[in-house]
Amino acid sequence: MNQYALIFLIAVASWLVIMVIGAYRAWKSAYVKVHGARAPPPTFWAFLIWQFRPLKRRQMAQRGAMNIGGIMLLGIGMVFLAIGFIFLPISTTATQGLLDYAYSACASITDESYTGFTAVVGITPLLILVGFLTAAVVTGMMGVKIMKGAGTGKADPGSLMLLGLSIVFIAIGLIIEPVALDGISSVLYGGGTGIAATFIGYESIILISPMLVHLSFLAAAVLSGFFGIKKLGSATDAGD
Repeated sequence: MNQYALIFLIAVASWLVIMVIGAYRAWKSAYVKVHGARAPPPTFWAFLIWQFRPLKRRQMAQRGAMNIGGIMLLGIGMVFLAIGFIFLPISTTATQGLLDYAYSACASITDESYTGFTAVVGITPLLILVGFLTAAVVTGMMGVKIMKGAGTGKADPGSLMLLGLSIVFIAIGLIIEPVALDGISSVLYGGGTGIAATFIGYESIILISPMLVHLSFLAAAVLSGFFGIKKLGSATDAGD
């Protein structure tokens, strides 16, 4: 026999012996902890018989339960993760359209004409992505918590509806804002004459309105998502 093959066989045999002895010592220690002062069976063969008993008997000795609540929350977390990356290019395209906005009747009225609007719109795709990733992490952690037996999960229709509304608010906001911009720009343009000087303070409010509209939709999405996750969390802790 080749000397390298012999060395390999000796190494494998030594590893098997060490593993078996280590497993036996761990089994012996666990036996003493469970049964108190009583020592395990004195023979090493008793351990070998238990270790290599028929697979069917070992499977029959196993017990377990499937926690639907934990699986549901883990699935919701994966849904949020998927939606975040699916929705990101859509939201980026929509926000780019807002940044390229110019009023049809007067090209000098653009997104930069409105106070703070350009900066808020520019950070929107990042906020949307971070929001979906945060929702995915939080719901995933709740699912893991339930799987560990620290609580129970319930398919609360109210919480699921609130989570869905958070996505709806973002979508509606990005759809409605170009329409709102046209309406606000028509007031600012005033048929070419602008806003009458008799409307004191009106122009300042008009200039900040697009930013307020944008922030209101983002706030509605954040609040509905937050309360949806909070309701899921309260259902999770109900079994504690």
